Amino acid sequence: WMLDSLATGRLTLPRNRIVGYSLLLLFAYGFSYTYTMDDSRTLSETLRLAFNVLSFLSVMHFVRGERRFDHAIVALVVTGVGVAAIAGFQYVTGIIFWNEQLILQQVARVNATFADPNSLATFMNVVIAISLSGALAVRRLWLRFVLLGAAGACALGLLFSFSRAGWLCGAVVFGLFILLALRSRPVAAFALVCLAAAVAFGLFVAVPQIADRFEQSLEPGALSVRPYLIEAGLIMFLENPVLGVGAGAYRLAAQTEYAFANPFVWYVSASHTAIVTTMAELGIVGLTLTLLICWETIRQLWQIHNDEQRPELHQGYAAGLLLAFLAVLLQAQSVGVFFEEPYLWIILGLTVVLRRWRRTDAGRRPTDDRQQSDPFLRPSSPVVRPQ
Repeated sequence: WMLDSLATGRLTLPRNRIVGYSLLLLFAYGFSYTYTMDDSRTLSETLRLAFNVLSFLSVMHFVRGERRFDHAIVALVVTGVGVAAIAGFQYVTGIIFWNEQLILQQVARVNATFADPNSLATFMNVVIAISLSGALAVRRLWLRFVLLGAAGACALGLLFSFSRAGWLCGAVVFGLFILLALRSRPVAAFALVCLAAAVAFGLFVAVPQIADRFEQSLEPGALSVRPYLIEAGLIMFLENPVLGVGAGAYRLAAQTEYAFANPFVWYVSASHTAIVTTMAELGIVGLTLTLLICWETIRQLWQIHNDEQRPELHQGYAAGLLLAFLAVLLQAQSVGVFFEEPYLWIILGLTVVLRRWRRTDAGRRPTDDRQQSDPFLRPSSPVVRPQ
């Protein structure tokens, strides 16, 4: 795709506001290098965002038809089940990758293929959302049970992460899914609630570490140093309201100029709240672009989900992507990872793909509206010879 664009001297992009806002966000990251407090960190974060944006554009380019979209969803679900299996293996055997200290904590946690158990929890919630929504949208009974099984496997992976933020986010996402399901399949929604309640009760009794983790949430120091980190970020925003201190510069700023706001700066200096990080690092500009991306994504997916002229499967895809996006957004306010999360950009890419499919009277085969702007997809015009 990039080679074709270089050869023709023309880069074709879908006409979607999410694309425009994402490119503006990348520009804001790069521009912050001119005034940042931490040159190396800003450069690193800008390159990471550039890679994620390229992944976003690549998803839109390569996922062109309905079959490829199905394959992309299948790839996400299969990957999620595989990661959940690794998490289960770690929980049973005590073998931990990347960070062996996790198994030595008061409540042993697993991370599967991620460095942080919270990142594992985020991915599990993404796959759970897509699997549950797909299970209610597909017509084949065996496929419905496969997707429900995938959601159950990922729920176990989420459990073994022992991420309190992940558990809370998962409960919220499941509750929103039930509300959506009640509109079209109330009996199935009620059955899922009963099944989930029974399984949750059984796991609570069988796995005593769950109760221990809940008890930790009730301790006075459960929030750790997060209030101080939030206060430091808000002070940075108030003193640098327009452009912030620079992309990725929160940590250095918290350790130096704003160390007075966090008495535990020696313990942790990285923000754990994504929205506060964006406000501190990119100011009103970054905050505005973040809100625009979130609003446009939610709006487009909600419209697709409620479009009765679209196939039921497309509506289910939209519901799954919407819940997956909300899962990433909500957990980012505790983990502090939002635009850095690669699965966010896969979700955004699939959203744009689903949005650009035209509605058809038959409601089956989507039409790709890129034919209007992409010369490689336009049908050839017949040659008219003069008489």
